[in-house]
Amino acid sequence: MLGEAMILDTKFNITSEEASPGALPQWLVEHMLAQCRDPRSFSEGGPARILILYPTEEARRESLENLADESVVIDRTLHHTLSSLETALLADFRIPRA
Repeated sequence: MLGEAMILDTKFNITSEEASPGALPQWLVEHMLAQCRDPRSFSEGGPARILILYPTEEARRESLENLADESVVIDRTLHHTLSSLETALLADFRIPRA
């Protein structure tokens, strides 16, 4: 149950996790690496896809550089700041730029 409505389809699982300032939690780093190494969808046995929102572009860049050091292919569409997520969503919905 979600509120008063029964959930019939669990195609999407959404959660919001807050990380403390500083280094990313080890579980998140491990999951990001698993996402990079296994491109299969969750329904095909791959890891769940996690969208990561960074507080600053610098934090995003640093995290992506750390992933790149592991020699993996990075899906950059899963790594955003609020500003870059807004831009991506507007483009996805084909809303003209102001």
